Order: sequence, then structure tokens, then C-alpha cells
Amino acid sequence: MLSNELVIVMFAVLLILLGFLVFYLSTQIKNIKNIKGDETGVLMEWLKEMKGSVDKSSDVLEKQLSQQRGTLDEQMKGHREAMNAQTKLIWERLDASQDVIRTVQKQLGGIQEFGNDMKDLSNVLKSPKLRGGLGEQFLYEILESFLPHDHFKTQYKFRDGAVCDAVVFTEKGIIPIDSKFPMENFAAMLKADAQNERDRLKKVFIGDVKKKIEEIATKYILPEEGTTHQAIMYIPSENVYYELIVNTPEIESYAKEKNVV
Repeated sequence: MLSNELVIVMFAVLLILLGFLVFYLSTQIKNIKNIKGDETGVLMEWLKEMKGSVDKSSDVLEKQLSQQRGTLDEQMKGHREAMNAQTKLIWERLDASQDVIRTVQKQLGGIQEFGNDMKDLSNVLKSPKLRGGLGEQFLYEILESFLPHDHFKTQYKFRDGAVCDAVVFTEKGIIPIDSKFPMENFAAMLKADAQNERDRLKKVFIGDVKKKIEEIATKYILPEEGTTHQAIMYIPSENVYYELIVNTPEIESYAKEKNVV
């Protein structure tokens, strides 16, 4: 672009010089007309030829200068269009980046909210009463998902006033189901660093589970009130259930003795 501008400047300078030359020749022709003599005629003709040649050169230069200006205008137009396109692309990318940032901020907000919910849930699980209520709710949702409403009843009350979390009505009798969430000593066992401390807490945890099994067998297996000879202990925690079934075979044996599944 700079070379084109330089050419245009040079053409303009030459055009100005030719203009001065034409003006000078015209002046000389006028002066010679006032002089008489044979030499003046020859000189007059030579000056006229020079003026004509200069006029033609001036026309050519002016035409070339016009062409160069047109070329420069086209180039400038192309550069402007390219710059506009690039600017538009940059703004589009900035807009897209802002959308991504807003999306990420929204997701981070959701993660933070989820973290707060998990913290609230953790606080709930620390309370035995609230933890028990949560386990009962899980049990109710499972029953509602798989059984018609007239095939089960929640908060079933026996004649002695004992209330079972739920019962299922079958042809062979009523099956009591009670939710148990023995978490305190189990959680402490998982957090213990020393092996002897873990062993001690596991024994306490096993004792807690056996008490729950004994409670269900004593309070809810009541054939005289139409129950079957077996009851179900529902454990809402997968970790606790896995520990009992896989790593604590004595619990399974004890539960069978008490007719608790």
C-alpha cells in the first residue's frame, strides 16, 4: 500500500512540473509572436511541438494518476472490508466467550448448591431421629414404586401399641418391614486410624446391629396378629449393607436365627 501511495505522489509531482512547463512554453510562444524574423518562425514551430508533446505527456500522467488512485481506493476498500470482517469475528468470539463464562458460572453455582445440599444431608445423617426418618422415607418410596397401595401399609400399629415402619399384605400373612440405620459406630470405625481401634468399633457396630435384629424379632413377628414368622430389616445405607453381608457373616447367621431377613 505504501508503494502505491509513493507512485501516486511521484505522478502528482511530475504532473505539476509538466504544468509549469506548459505554462512556461505558452509564455515563450506569446513572447516570440511579438518578435519578427525568420528564426522566430522556426522557433515558434519547435515550441509548439514541445508544448504538444508536453500536453500529451501531461494527459498520460493524469490518466495514470487516476488509475493509480482507483487501484489504491480498491485496495483501501478491500483492507477496510477485511478489517471489518476481522472485527466482527472478534466480537462474535467475545460474545461466545461471555456465553461460556455465564454457563460455567451457572454450573459452578449449581455445584456449590449441590455441595450445600450434601452438607445439609450430612448434618441430617448425624441425627439418629432424622436419619431414621430418612430411612423410612426411602422405604415408603420403594414400596410405592413396586406395590399397589392396597398391598402395603405404612406406620402399621399392633395391638400392644408397637408401630412398624411398614407391612406388606400377602396370602400367607403380614410381612413386617422396619428400617434401621446403624451409622454412628460404623462411621467411627471407618474413620479410625489404628487397626485395634477399628476392631473394637466393629464389635460395637455388630452389637448395634444385633440389637436392631432382636428388636424387630421381638416387637413385630407376631403370628397371633396375623404376621408371618419372618420380618425384614431394611438398611438404607449401601455401605452398611455391604459391610454386614460381605464382611460380617456372623450377622447373617444371627438374623436367620431370629427369622429376620
